[in-house]
Amino acid sequence: ATCCYHVGQYEAGMRYCDELLQDRHAMPSNIYEQILINRQQCATKVAEVYAQSAENRPKLKVFVTFRNSGHRLDSCIESLLDQTCVPFEMIFVDLGAKDGSAQKIPVDDSRVTLLRADSVSSLMAQRCDENDVVTLLNGSDWLASADALAQLQQCFADPGCLVTYGQF
Repeated sequence: ATCCYHVGQYEAGMRYCDELLQDRHAMPSNIYEQILINRQQCATKVAEVYAQSAENRPKLKVFVTFRNSGHRLDSCIESLLDQTCVPFEMIFVDLGAKDGSAQKIPVDDSRVTLLRADSVSSLMAQRCDENDVVTLLNGSDWLASADALAQLQQCFADPGCLVTYGQF
């Protein structure tokens, strides 16, 4: 976590601190207190970086299509809700699920929209601006790490980036 801080990977440093802080009794109290301090320092830097670049950050929209995705949709939703990227929008597109999958969508989260459609392409055209960064996921897929969208957003903050590819 300390190394992450010193190389500018503040969000990763926060995640490592969070992992270490999960079990207070696993370490001496002075170490625990230092980890709290380290986490606060990382959080301060994350806030500074975000404040400096907020107007330059592209809006991120994640479209998730699903039809009878079963338990895999749960993993997809969980991976999206765990993302450290701010802000981003999740648009879940029900392509005719008959297994109750639509009931799993956390529509009470302000970042989430649930739509029903036969095709996602027309929805994307209606709901996206020209500068939005759009990610399309299948409801059976999920993101590999909590900072996957933050990394994607960081790539597109580079004025030279028009397209990027990553495995989820």
